[in-house]
Amino acid sequence: MHRSPALGLIALLLGCTSWRMTTRPLPELVENQQPDRLRVTAANGARMVVHGPQVVGDTLAARIFRSGAKAAVHVPWSGVRTVELRRLNAGKTFLLVTGVALVVAGAVVGATLDLSVGAFR
Repeated sequence: MHRSPALGLIALLLGCTSWRMTTRPLPELVENQQPDRLRVTAANGARMVVHGPQVVGDTLAARIFRSGAKAAVHVPWSGVRTVELRRLNAGKTFLLVTGVALVVAGAVVGATLDLSVGAFR
């Protein structure tokens, strides 16, 4: 029971992420950082989130999920226009944590005032 609030907070904090473009060469990025997913924009403008990216020669090999099914995808480096990584967004995280703290503080103050007013009845 005590794990639920902590898990909820972790889920909220993980939700405070944004896709950020990277300028690192794709092979270097995949080999060194080993991201679990990337957002790739192909040369034709198609954008897809790829999971488990790997370097295979001069190709990005990964999986995509469409309509609940997994599919393998292979994109040559030359066919990739931009690559984005999921990064923690400090501004969103600060606003979320501040907002939650204010709501909790308001609830505590409200409950305290309600109890003290009820004592005088």
